[in-house]
Amino acid sequence: MKSDLTRSILEITSTWTNLKHLELGNSNFSQYTIYFCEHISPVLQALGPSLVSLSLEKLKYVDIEVIGQLCPRLNTLKLSRILSFSNTHSTRHGNIFCELTELIILNSLGSRLTEETLHMLLSAKKLEIIFLQFVPSMTGSVWSKLNIKDLKTLILEECSGVDLSLVLDMLDTRSRLQLISCISCQNIGEEERDQINTKIREENLCLEFNWYSRTLMSVNLNLEQAINY
Repeated sequence: MKSDLTRSILEITSTWTNLKHLELGNSNFSQYTIYFCEHISPVLQALGPSLVSLSLEKLKYVDIEVIGQLCPRLNTLKLSRILSFSNTHSTRHGNIFCELTELIILNSLGSRLTEETLHMLLSAKKLEIIFLQFVPSMTGSVWSKLNIKDLKTLILEECSGVDLSLVLDMLDTRSRLQLISCISCQNIGEEERDQINTKIREENLCLEFNWYSRTLMSVNLNLEQAINY
């Protein structure tokens, strides 16, 4: 069902306890008047145990730990146009998002996502697909603490913390990565692209590296094709 999000609709939605796929977000009509803690969290308390796919869009704030605790079976999590994410200092990363295989974060410029919270999301051990847009907290420091053995597809768009050393670290021969895409990441230019491709060629890695500069952003990158690579 597609409709402008209202509190009455959220109350009805909470009764659909067998729902497996859920998309919620503010529209131009609701204008950020639906809040995570007050309105979304109660819905997740009712439906979370059965959900395998969750998409939240255009919210002022989202609590990542609450999502992980209330939705233990999630395979896919998409967070789009979230202005601010909860801070976390938890060390219990391995106890949430145990089934998560696909993570998509499509931020707007200026969205706030700390390294600690990003690390919690990326610590999901079954992740196969990651798409990050406008996530400057994606850095070598975060990557060095991760152990994503099953990761196959990584798409990074406008991620200012991504640099050559980080991408080269990703090209580990033990990795299962099949596709890395860097789209308008300011520290990955033509020279860095060539160094990355040289390493892939010299080490005979079974991996495709796609690079798009700001001047090539007219290219319509089809996300579905990238994910289904």
